[in-house]
Amino acid sequence: MKAIPRVPTLAAFVGHLDINTTETALSEMLQEAGVKVVKCTKLKAKPDAKYVWKTAAFFVSVEKASEDLFYTDSIWPEGAELRDWYFKNEY
Repeated sequence: MKAIPRVPTLAAFVGHLDINTTETALSEMLQEAGVKVVKCTKLKAKPDAKYVWKTAAFFVSVEKASEDLFYTDSIWPEGAELRDWYFKNEY
């Protein structure tokens, strides 16, 4: 049996993008900037949400080697919000 080495990644929240932004469009924008995208998932409001989202938000995972480029302001549209993804351990 052979194991496949794990590629170090970082996970981030990306928000305040135009509501019509798609996973494909965001992934392509990042790839064109040279960021190696592992996963990009558009977040959805919870069914019992008390308000309507007016902007799009995403979970984005990229190769750790792309971290500096990913957090470079110049590749993002003005007003975009980026922050590290917070994982909550529930046991």
